[in-house]
Amino acid sequence: GRERKAQAVMTIVLDRLLGTAGILVILIVAMPIAWDDVVARGPRVATITITITSILVGSMLVLAYLAIPSLRAKRREWLDERSHGSRLRARFARTLNGTDEAIVQALTRPVLTAICVFMSVAGHMATIIAFFLFGMALEVQTVDFAEYAALAPMALAVNSIPMPAGGLGFGETFAS
Repeated sequence: GRERKAQAVMTIVLDRLLGTAGILVILIVAMPIAWDDVVARGPRVATITITITSILVGSMLVLAYLAIPSLRAKRREWLDERSHGSRLRARFARTLNGTDEAIVQALTRPVLTAICVFMSVAGHMATIIAFFLFGMALEVQTVDFAEYAALAPMALAVNSIPMPAGGLGFGETFAS
């Protein structure tokens, strides 16, 4: 029972990480193309764009840094020491160790990880294209595709943050 729950948590965390990596790839490609259009929308939009892109890049860099073997060993040792004691602390330590192991497994299989990131990019692009076409069909489209491809991944990233009750409209509010 508990092993299955831990594996489910690891799968979700890894899915979120690879999905975020896919969003980041789209942002890195689309942002230089549409930067002038994004800036033209005003300093608030440009600031939000830079902030979210920086957070995504920073989180990926932190994860890469944490995957360094010597840091992993110290972190695992520290977590193992804390896994004895209260049930909550032990469960937390086991979950973090399992998540760490899932990340390392993903990094030791670079081809499979690259395929997953590519599939994430393809899935996110399909969503972006569908919403863009939906906007065109409703005749409410106010931006060209390059600008939309630069702005939509940020709404997807904000929407992917696990929030209670379906996010309470947080991502939808951001997207508007």
